[in-house]
Amino acid sequence: MKRLICSLPNPGEWGIPRGMFYPDTPDGHRLAEDFARLEDRPGWGVFDCVSTFHDDADLDTMEWVLNQNGISVR
Repeated sequence: MKRLICSLPNPGEWGIPRGMFYPDTPDGHRLAEDFARLEDRPGWGVFDCVSTFHDDADLDTMEWVLNQNGISVR
């Protein structure tokens, strides 16, 4: 199983959402923590999705998740 972490611009801020899927393992969680540290900056929020995803999840899956939550990536 995979998990998803993404960074999103705050309302009114310019930027393209960024994200990554990571394995639900201790090593994967360390990767997510590194991502969060890099993406933690003014005007942005970092969010960890509570759902898990199949191992074949990709960036199209991330775009679908964001769109389903009212966040346009284009």
